[in-house]
Amino acid sequence: MTHIALTAGPWQQALRGVDQVDAVITDAPFGASVHSGHNVAAAQVRGVTGQEVRQAIDYDAMSPNDVFAFVGHWVLRNRGWFAVFSCDTLSRVWRAAFTAHGLYAFTPVYVRSFTPRLLGDGPSNGLVFLNVARPRTREFSTWGCLPAEYTHHKEKHMRTGGKSRSLMQQIIGDYTNPGFLVCDPFAGYGTTLLAARELSCNAVGAECDPAAYDEACARIAAPWQRTYHPRTPLVTAPAEQEGFAW
Repeated sequence: MTHIALTAGPWQQALRGVDQVDAVITDAPFGASVHSGHNVAAAQVRGVTGQEVRQAIDYDAMSPNDVFAFVGHWVLRNRGWFAVFSCDTLSRVWRAAFTAHGLYAFTPVYVRSFTPRLLGDGPSNGLVFLNVARPRTREFSTWGCLPAEYTHHKEKHMRTGGKSRSLMQQIIGDYTNPGFLVCDPFAGYGTTLLAARELSCNAVGAECDPAAYDEACARIAAPWQRTYHPRTPLVTAPAEQEGFAW
């Protein structure tokens, strides 16, 4: 049985008791230049059209110190891969933080959106970066080839800068095995958690925005279907529907 555990609040408090996970896969906040550039542009569009064409970003940006603190915390608790989205300016910081904490850091993977949701640095042209790192062990050095690029389209339930469920299924399929515990400290509307469950992974996450948390809870409680994990040979799916736990 697969489980999802989602907690309200900043990850530092909400996930304080989480000691071991198998992968950290998250769409973390971008840098200050992206947030400020997007919000200025959104205000300009609103001033011209009189409508909220672009939703302002109302959550905090990540600083370089935040990145290093995040990696320092999770490197002690994550047994496997890190896969973290970022803008161009923070991407090099993520790589430096991974390396400084003893992980093997890869060149960032391009993630192209055909319906970009952010303005400003990087995402304005539909391109963001997936920063990937792994432990320096034989188990992960023989994991296999990694993709050079991901692509995705806008889906209905996406917060500003959000990622589609199909994209998150691809990424989770590449960096986990069935039964892994996936951690998303910036859960948003719960897309990563949902995609993990559909691929027979367990998932734990945190979300500090009350509206996003409520929406994620509603999505988690809705009916769902299993998707075969790409790293598992095709077998007959169990007849019963899996459950979830809070």
